[in-house]
Amino acid sequence: YDDALAYFDRAIQSFDQVYVEYGHEMGASQASISFRLWAINAANQLEERADVLIKTWRLREAEEHLLESIRVRTEHDDPIGLGMCYDKMGNIYALRHDFIEALRWYDLALEIKKQVVELEMTRQYGVSAIRLSFLSESIAGTYLKMGRLYELWGRHWLAVEYFNRSLSLAREASMPKPEAEALTALGDIHIALEQTDSTHLFYERAMAIYTQMGHNPGLAEIHESLGHLNHVQAFYDEALDHYIQSQRIYASLEMMDRVAGLQVRQGEVFHTMQQVNEAGRMYLSGLDAAEELGLSKVRMEAHLGLSLLHEHLGDYKEAYRHYTQYIALRDDLFAFETSLHIAELEARFDTEKSRNRILLLEQAQQISQGKEARNRLVIIGLSAFILMMMLWVLLYFRHLRLKSVSEQMLLQHRLLRTQLNPHFIFNSLGSIQSTIINEEPEKAIRYLSRFSKLMRAVLDGSLTEHVSIAEELATIEHYLELQRVRFPKKFEYKMIVDEGVDIDNTCIPPMLVQPFIENALEHGFKHKTGKGRILLRLQSMGRGFSFEIEDNGIGRRKAGELLREQDKEHQSLATSIIRQRIEVINRKLTQKITLRITDLYDAHGQPAGTKVRFEFPPDMLDCM
Repeated sequence: YDDALAYFDRAIQSFDQVYVEYGHEMGASQASISFRLWAINAANQLEERADVLIKTWRLREAEEHLLESIRVRTEHDDPIGLGMCYDKMGNIYALRHDFIEALRWYDLALEIKKQVVELEMTRQYGVSAIRLSFLSESIAGTYLKMGRLYELWGRHWLAVEYFNRSLSLAREASMPKPEAEALTALGDIHIALEQTDSTHLFYERAMAIYTQMGHNPGLAEIHESLGHLNHVQAFYDEALDHYIQSQRIYASLEMMDRVAGLQVRQGEVFHTMQQVNEAGRMYLSGLDAAEELGLSKVRMEAHLGLSLLHEHLGDYKEAYRHYTQYIALRDDLFAFETSLHIAELEARFDTEKSRNRILLLEQAQQISQGKEARNRLVIIGLSAFILMMMLWVLLYFRHLRLKSVSEQMLLQHRLLRTQLNPHFIFNSLGSIQSTIINEEPEKAIRYLSRFSKLMRAVLDGSLTEHVSIAEELATIEHYLELQRVRFPKKFEYKMIVDEGVDIDNTCIPPMLVQPFIENALEHGFKHKTGKGRILLRLQSMGRGFSFEIEDNGIGRRKAGELLREQDKEHQSLATSIIRQRIEVINRKLTQKITLRITDLYDAHGQPAGTKVRFEFPPDMLDCM
């Protein structure tokens, strides 16, 4: 990358030198074709240099280059170049996780590329097949970028839609490489959706295309993806075969950074197969290569693998040594990424401050040169007053919005701390450890998979305002299945979902339901003699829907009495936090979320459980 930047600098310097020496003659003939091509070529250098800067995370400088390139291309009517620049601007904001702004740039790129296609088709002689293929490939590439943006955003259903758009366009235009790229992206996202049958199909089609093309980087990537898929599915021999094939191709291409990563992946597979000697050998090979190439992330993964391996062997001293190196590398990597982000923010702030200072100086100069100073001062004074009032109003509403967001985040973090109590976590880990000790690998993998998915869902839920009902139900199911490991034969549960509820495209705030399920398990069933039952029921309710959690525990009053006997100062934090959180969310809604908790009694008037009912309005349910 350093060499690439040096060559681009020389190219840009040459363009500048030509403009300095021949600017007057060129300025006299700005309408000429030669001057337009010269200007567009100069813009190309800025755009391509920006692409290298993006790869090295120098995003602010890349953005400045692209904006200048956009200015030149707009002035000289270069729509295709504009579309390419818009794509790269979208890439910058995607890396910043500013999803809305990234989507805006990608939409602009799509719009201008489609306009070019329409314009070309209206020409007298039509559009050449080569040019049409180029334009179609460019549009397919933008669809692919938008799909990856939605995947990073967690909007998997939209990611699949845009990957399919890219695939359809690639097939219509008979473009094998974009088709294979779209198939690979679909395969990757179907792993996240746990639709492994579809994943195999996408990867095999992509591999056939890359094989026919003789495209070795694509083949290496597919083999690596298939290795990951087979590892997830516990097909360890097949996983190793694909990793080895991918490693051979990357080695032939001298892409040694990918080779190092694959060696660590193979170490993980051997470790899972309990082939400790082979696992250690591959971890060390990957670590040596990563240290030689300066690959911090691969080094970090290798040290973590070696730490777990030595812990499995009972060599705790060596396990501790590798773990401390893993922690140090992780902290260094986080600090490095944070410093880059802070530096970029500071630079953007300084640039904006300089621009504002220049604008203020220009305005002051214009005022001092005016003949009607008094009238201008009055106008400026009134404008400033109006501007200050508008600014005050904007700041006031921004303060209210930030306060609401801050309250909601605080409640989400407080809820996260009360979400899963330590007894559950340690008991779950103990159960998983027991299955490993008893040599029940399939059961251990199943429990560990559920535990990791539950942890990931809870952490992700603390960072987002809404999740789909399907995702929330999956989180609840992981939690209940792990609780059944803790309390075998202690309780059973059932989920009933009304056909009128679209669980995939309907969203709710995360982590509202689980605390009440935990209350039923920890307090309702703990002192119950018989078998506990939990019923989860989703019912369509006009345009909204209701979510009920019903149990047959000992009831809130009896549970409260028993808790006060054990801990006189006990307070139900989760319930109060849920109510506060609903109150914060309801501030933004026309129709409100309601929560009702009802004590249930049997025919003899004795406590027979608790029913919790949420009612969700229609104006907050669409995941789009």
